[in-house]
Amino acid sequence: MTARILAFSGSTRNGSFNQRLLDVAVVAAREAGAEVTMVRLRDFSLPLFDQDLEAEGTPAKATELKQLFLHHDGLLIASPEYNSSVSGVLKNAIDWVSRSAPGEPMKAAFLNKTAALLAASPGALGGLRGLADLRSILQNVGVMVIPQQFALGHADTAFDSSGQLKDERSQKSVVGIASSLVQTIEKLRREWRVVAPERLSLFSSGSAGAVVSALSSRPGAILMLSTDGLLMEVLGRLRPRSTSPSPAGSMVFAVSDNIGEGTPNVRRAFCGALWLALRPARQKFHISERSEE
Repeated sequence: MTARILAFSGSTRNGSFNQRLLDVAVVAAREAGAEVTMVRLRDFSLPLFDQDLEAEGTPAKATELKQLFLHHDGLLIASPEYNSSVSGVLKNAIDWVSRSAPGEPMKAAFLNKTAALLAASPGALGGLRGLADLRSILQNVGVMVIPQQFALGHADTAFDSSGQLKDERSQKSVVGIASSLVQTIEKLRREWRVVAPERLSLFSSGSAGAVVSALSSRPGAILMLSTDGLLMEVLGRLRPRSTSPSPAGSMVFAVSDNIGEGTPNVRRAFCGALWLALRPARQKFHISERSEE
């Protein structure tokens, strides 16, 4: 399946350098095989986030933007630096999109998302300081931000008349980041496919002994635990493959403080994330991999 990427700039200004840089990155992402939807935040005209306003009904444009997030695998963001941080319009959009509808997990629109960050500025640092804040914000709402990023300094003289970057090294950097985002999304999807959602179950409380007992009655289960402490206790009680098979015969553990019941796809995303994190540990247990088409 093609990687689906939502691309947008944190600037709404006509002639924005960040929008021009994003245009270059979008072309590169499409050439790398991604399906890219580019939007402009100015088209959504979101009011400042206000919980009292939200209680009267979420603005239609906020819901529309959130649906775009939900239906894409990755985010490609070009963010201007405002006073060493992100722009107000970008932070406000993130705040509205982060709100959960009844029955949704917390910050559902950011789950299972991978992002790449760009910035452009007439200054020498190219908006680099703002990217540090944006990375922190996104990681705290559950987005995996790839380590590669690019800040274009002296952006007022960096583009030619056709909108392309004059500097070959800058062009290669942007292309590389866009390609890395596409490749990361595709690799993570292949990892997540080993988790069949119908085998997932949630175990949010109780002792390690109770969890192991539950596993014995659920062959082939993929079990989610709500705290890492409980996870480690359970792992400590399971026997390595060299001694005997583990009770469930096939299992993966995922951890989240706010996992909720969620949808199969959301639960699968949690499992996939920890499947990657526990790659060395899972080799010690009898775990069968299963692909899902």
